[in-house]
Amino acid sequence: MKLIIGNKNYSSWSLRAWLACKQSGLHFDELTVPLFGEDWEHRKKSSDDLAPSHGKVPILWDGEAVVWDSLAIIEYLADKVGRDRFWPKPEDARAMARSMVAEMHSSYLPLRR
Repeated sequence: MKLIIGNKNYSSWSLRAWLACKQSGLHFDELTVPLFGEDWEHRKKSSDDLAPSHGKVPILWDGEAVVWDSLAIIEYLADKVGRDRFWPKPEDARAMARSMVAEMHSSYLPLRR
């Protein structure tokens, strides 16, 4: 697998995908790309690695499978290694965790008010 990310210090989406790959226990290669400046603008338009996501990171390549967006990457990895690595076992706790993740992932509106 290959994970393409931005700098984990200022791209929380990249950090989330990187943490998920680490948590999965699967081997992956990490490629950190600069997210700002002319080099990034050129790279996201010309790189086959970034094409499926329209130049957005993180993006995970696993053979023919291409997954972008940190939450989609987490779900993909959970399917590969077992959901218990990422989600609580009890159904009610798992439902709450998924609701909280979805709320945070969709910009966490209560914090923005």
